[in-house]
Amino acid sequence: MWTLGETSSSDNDPPPATCSGGEPEKASRRVSGEQLCEALNRPDLAELLGTPGETAKTAGGSGGSVKLAGGKEIPTPSAQVEFETYTVTLSATYDRLPVAGSAALLGDGGVPDDAVLLRVAEKVLPTVPGWAAAG
Repeated sequence: MWTLGETSSSDNDPPPATCSGGEPEKASRRVSGEQLCEALNRPDLAELLGTPGETAKTAGGSGGSVKLAGGKEIPTPSAQVEFETYTVTLSATYDRLPVAGSAALLGDGGVPDDAVLLRVAEKVLPTVPGWAAAG
């Protein structure tokens, strides 16, 4: 569930999370989970989410793929940054399907506020290697 709450900070707070679990870089035109994590796990992400001062607890990227019935494998790299109030996931897909309907992939969470999504997208997506805005 997407909720907002107040947090307090102290001198004993752990440092912000760093990206972990990424696969080694390969010579490829496709983005890796580690690259997605580096783009998503930015110092101002909590502020973009509307929870300034919150620190990421965990951050990681992973590669993956979906194998189709015909044997074709589609890469599905992703990254996730977890805060106390939000967990943000960024994934890439190469299946050429439209993004419409992707809200079904949100799992237990509700649909986040459009303004929050837009704020995060405007800052994060241009930093993803190979990102090109349509238009």
